[in-house]
Amino acid sequence: MNFFYIYFFILILIFSFNKIYFIGSKKIIFFDYFKKFLIFNLILFIFFLILHLSFNSIIFINFENFFLFLIMYFVTFLSFFLTIGLKIIKSPSEEIFEKIKNKIPYNKLYKEIKKKKIISLRYEDLLKQNLIILKKKYYLTDNAKNFVKVFLFLKRILNIRVEG
Repeated sequence: MNFFYIYFFILILIFSFNKIYFIGSKKIIFFDYFKKFLIFNLILFIFFLILHLSFNSIIFINFENFFLFLIMYFVTFLSFFLTIGLKIIKSPSEEIFEKIKNKIPYNKLYKEIKKKKIISLRYEDLLKQNLIILKKKYYLTDNAKNFVKVFLFLKRILNIRVEG
């Protein structure tokens, strides 16, 4: 099977999943997104396995191409997963930075942050995503700690520079 077609197929699958996931929703909860993506992939795997068994290997590609397909699929998913929030979420830091860049005075900046409830909305979002818990103080949940570990691992392996 031609490499171009493999990659094109990967993109169609991931775009399809994202289209289905975001129907009627502009909000993203990353762990929910990830779990549903895994379920989506399990369903796809079962579907292709049934096709493979039904048509006596005419449909499937050889092992080397299949391994390449899995690597490409994972890397493409990873890029979508790590950047999807940028399309949906306008972070509090981004809003504050924009205001600072426009040389807004500190008192006015403080009033706007308080009026828009930027910080409290971010805390609410993190609580909904089960990334923090509140016990007299805010603490990271196990989900958040695991996400940070995976993110730092990928950052180190892929030599990604993160700012902000």
